[in-house]
Amino acid sequence: MKAQQRRTPVEGLAPRAMSVAVIRRLGFTLIELLVVIAIIAILMGILMPTLSRARESARKVACLSNIRTLGFANVLYAADCDNRLVPFVDPTQRFTLNNGSTQSLLWCNIPAYIAALNATAKNTLDFPVISAGTSATGNYALPKKLRCPSCIIDKDAYWARQIGGATRWEIRTTYGYNVQDATRGYDAEVYRGKGLPQLKIKQPSQKIIFIDSSDCVVDMPRANYVIYWDRVGEIYEHPDKIRLTSYRHSEGANVSFVDGSAAYRRKETVFQFIGSPNTDGGSEDVSANEKMWFILP
Repeated sequence: MKAQQRRTPVEGLAPRAMSVAVIRRLGFTLIELLVVIAIIAILMGILMPTLSRARESARKVACLSNIRTLGFANVLYAADCDNRLVPFVDPTQRFTLNNGSTQSLLWCNIPAYIAALNATAKNTLDFPVISAGTSATGNYALPKKLRCPSCIIDKDAYWARQIGGATRWEIRTTYGYNVQDATRGYDAEVYRGKGLPQLKIKQPSQKIIFIDSSDCVVDMPRANYVIYWDRVGEIYEHPDKIRLTSYRHSEGANVSFVDGSAAYRRKETVFQFIGSPNTDGGSEDVSANEKMWFILP
């Protein structure tokens, strides 16, 4: 008598029943599906911060290129303008507001500086046109290609400030011009129309001329990150945003120096405290590296 052969459960089934058994064996159970989803979620949690850092790193590089363009154009401007850097404001070039008053051009709209920027960028950039109007009296702006891509504020309405009645101006630059020397009495001559004398500047590779900002101008006291940036960030409606340095790149800022070079600097390097920060609302802190902010000797 032949020994009865052992058959697997599948071999002992009819064809239709066998196909159902195979499908059941090859399919996922609910627990297995949940495990796969959990693994995917864990991987996404690991990868997303890395991807976010990679995107910010790319934006920081693009911003550094922009601010280097601003600085190098400033050097070209000086070569054509009696060795003086572009002034913060030029009262000899004005436009009329819709309330009848006039406004001086700021550094980012002075025609000779625009020409230097176009020469540096090797093409004709799309500069906004200064003009009078009913809703916006004038635009102080840089082309979108020269604005910081990490700025979270709407690039088409970057900064608006009421200047009387229904009139206003809009400033869209994302970079600020260092006006710290104005606090020492240089404002009347070197900022208003003439610009800083390039040949009198010592250590130009260490002097800030442009830096990431939510305003078109900056100064040393408002580079104090403990009092300003750490509290209000990039919320531009806050009154403390005027002249404020924006440490929007991994708690640091891109800086353009007087010699045309540019570099990334951590906020602790841009503003170095002497002792503990003053947080009681009293006198403003002075940076230990104030020589980086005062351009002239």
